[in-house]
Amino acid sequence: MTITKSITLDCRETEGSILASATSGINVNGANIVVVVRGLSINGAGTTPGTYGIHIFQAQSVTVEDSYIFGFGSGAGRGISVDSTSSNVQLFVNNTTINNNTGGGIVLQPSSGFSAGADLNNVRLLGNGITGLALSTASGATALSATMTNSEIAGGGVTGASGVVAKAPTGTATIVIKSSSISGNPVYGINSNGAGAAVRVGDTAITNNGTALNAVNSGKLESFGDNDVTGNSNLGAFTGTVPHS
Repeated sequence: MTITKSITLDCRETEGSILASATSGINVNGANIVVVVRGLSINGAGTTPGTYGIHIFQAQSVTVEDSYIFGFGSGAGRGISVDSTSSNVQLFVNNTTINNNTGGGIVLQPSSGFSAGADLNNVRLLGNGITGLALSTASGATALSATMTNSEIAGGGVTGASGVVAKAPTGTATIVIKSSSISGNPVYGINSNGAGAAVRVGDTAITNNGTALNAVNSGKLESFGDNDVTGNSNLGAFTGTVPHS
């Protein structure tokens, strides 16, 4: 399915599903459009697995609520991917499960000169490969941001998986995590990489990961001072603390 105009797909009072074999479940590609997806199951586990659950090229905003996105394993293999090429995009995800996608749960990596933001609440990113949530300016994006509250990222021991990744060799990638849990990721619980990367964490359990906290290449990884960081193979360290506002 390709969406090029503003639309609301609301399947909460019925059963709505998309089976995406060897392709994307939903492509969003319209200048300044507002898209809302509610109550939809997007299944990539066909004979040949799908490539993206929701693939966003351009839009003003995309909202995903009360939905289930799973089983994408061909190509990029991502649950939701913001790869905008001609607009700045805002993503909202609420009460949604995204699991068993080989290339990541939610990934923001727009093209050069563009920005994107994400607001995640009550989101479950489970058993995804590479990363649960990732923001990267590696393709030249200028500014990326995400806020995650009341959510869970569980790697389920998937080889090579990290929970949260902020990568900003140029530009900025900022993530704020509150009242959530990050567990079972064999590589990193949280990885902040690059001078423009900053992850701030409060009231969050970071448990049973390979390395809980990893900040490299001048990346910032800061605590509000009330986290539970236990049971990890390696602890790592926060780079600083920030006060509650």
